[in-house]
Amino acid sequence: RDVFWDCEMIPGTLKQIDAGLGFVGVNNENEVFLFLGTSFERVKLSTKHFTVGPAGELGANSSNNIFKFKDGSFKLIPGKKSCKRVANCTNVSPSCS
Repeated sequence: RDVFWDCEMIPGTLKQIDAGLGFVGVNNENEVFLFLGTSFERVKLSTKHFTVGPAGELGANSSNNIFKFKDGSFKLIPGKKSCKRVANCTNVSPSCS
């Protein structure tokens, strides 16, 4: 079955893209951009990684502090986590300690 994409080139570069319940990207300056309808809008949070999904919008900064978007702003989640991806031939799953 053929799948065709109607893609549009957007200027700039991203080191990370995530798509779940939305689209988000992080550039080399750790700036976060959310795709809102027709364009990317910068989020006022600096993170090395950002994700969107059923758990909400979560970001980790360069000090491994984790933030969650709640009630219109990002709230610090107490404690620090170190996350890595573990892959095998059948799936990829996050592993946090």
